[in-house]
Amino acid sequence: MNRMTWGASRAALWGTLLALTSTPPPAAANTPPTAREAWWTGPMLASSGGTLPRGHVLAEPYLFDQCGKGGDYAGSLTYLLYGATDRLTVGLIPTFGAARSKGNAYRRHAGVNDLTLTMQYRMHLA
Repeated sequence: MNRMTWGASRAALWGTLLALTSTPPPAAANTPPTAREAWWTGPMLASSGGTLPRGHVLAEPYLFDQCGKGGDYAGSLTYLLYGATDRLTVGLIPTFGAARSKGNAYRRHAGVNDLTLTMQYRMHLA
């Protein structure tokens, strides 16, 4: 029975990892997405330039925490979108938050903030 030493097995592991990571990806992975496949959004909270396909649903949650001298605030904002047609996407953007003040007037508050209704119509299909 042949047993490898710890050093030899570690060298074999590193050699395997190096071989796997240095292998070029398939040719299809190098081709850039077409304009129809790409979902360019710009800044993180900007809406997409494209609409959702009919019948598709998108839930995109964002959580954030803000710490300051006067207190802390934690909140959430979630995009809930539905593709009504290939050119029309409708949705809701509910926001929730919780605040905690510091100092002598220590208080906690939590609740539902704004509810935004959104609609996006695409003028032409690519």
